[in-house]
Amino acid sequence: STAINAIEGRAVFDGQEYRLSVRATRTEDGAIWYDLGDDSWRAVKVTKEGWQIQEKIPVLFRRYSHLDAQVDPVAGGRVEDVLKFVNITDPDQKILFLVYLVVAMIPGFPHPMPFVFGPQGSAKSSLSRILRKLIDPSKLDVVSLTRHEKDLLLQLAHQYFLFFDNVSDIPDWIADLLCRAITGAGVASRVLYTNSDEVIQNIRTNVGVNGINLSCSKPDLLERSILFELTRMDKSVRKNEDELYAEFEAERPMILGAMFDAVAKTLELRDSVKLPSLPRMADFAAYGYAAAEALGIGGQSFMDAYYRNINSQSSAVIDDNLVASLLRDIANVSVYWEGTADELLKKMKDMLLERQVADRELPPTASALSREVNKVSTPLLDEEVSVSHHPKQRRVIIIRKMDTGTDCASVADNGPCP
Repeated sequence: STAINAIEGRAVFDGQEYRLSVRATRTEDGAIWYDLGDDSWRAVKVTKEGWQIQEKIPVLFRRYSHLDAQVDPVAGGRVEDVLKFVNITDPDQKILFLVYLVVAMIPGFPHPMPFVFGPQGSAKSSLSRILRKLIDPSKLDVVSLTRHEKDLLLQLAHQYFLFFDNVSDIPDWIADLLCRAITGAGVASRVLYTNSDEVIQNIRTNVGVNGINLSCSKPDLLERSILFELTRMDKSVRKNEDELYAEFEAERPMILGAMFDAVAKTLELRDSVKLPSLPRMADFAAYGYAAAEALGIGGQSFMDAYYRNINSQSSAVIDDNLVASLLRDIANVSVYWEGTADELLKKMKDMLLERQVADRELPPTASALSREVNKVSTPLLDEEVSVSHHPKQRRVIIIRKMDTGTDCASVADNGPCP
């Protein structure tokens, strides 16, 4: 025991420090290392020049009991062959799905959350499992969304890619935690059996969610998402799970090899990508552009599809939020409106009364309404609706339609817009 304590002390205070990673990491030379999860501790090394399986690796991976071994990748396949096994028919969603598959294998920056939704029989869980098997195979496959914060933190910290299955509702506190996990954040918790000591967990992981409905309309989470809306599969093309996964497993090694080919090409092209403007998930957009070029899709085709998806996120937020939808209606009808939060709350109640709709979902007070207006102002911009405060009278809210050619920037000096 004395010897072990002495050796442990020297290791902790004098030994070299190794940063442990789960499934994938990137070293200082720019190389990506992907843990195959086998007993030999082999890994795939990916650089701009290509990829190869390495027996001896310079990094240490942390393995938890749920981690499953990945198949050995094989060269000569095509990434788009994966589309045979998922129920994605929309051309934009096909582009985004293929690009996400490639970019998810590149660690070190935030990745958007695949938000898969659709009716029963639309093969949501199958798509989720196939994503999981290609990016980060696990004995858990897809998991349920726990409502316990500590359990959720452990799930997020212990996996490179985590998919939550059949989610009907995402509370605001879970949405906030998922946002932090996607972007990257440190989380402090009390050390077991102590009153004051804290342990810090740095979490950044790739997350996916599926469910029948879009289970969260919180703007912050949707801005970090890619929406995949599936339709019910026709009986003539439906396969039983055993048949589907048997066919997929036969092609998984070549699909995975093609993904690593595309990752290598993406690394080569990334430095030359200069986009004139960037969305919220800026790094993903830049890597996605390079990945689309590597896949032969075309970077601009990817960006067009991504921005259309972002617009659909904004529409989802507005359609699902009573305050946002009423603000849009006010702008569409009035073009320009200004007033205090009290006046705005009264106007919204009058609008609902005219439509014979109950106002129970409206914020109860003017201050609560003001906070809600601030939350939805960003997605409303995608609908050409500007909601802002008067430059000289902060209590006054200004709502205007942006695509009318009316310039209200100097409203404080020149009075209301015509």
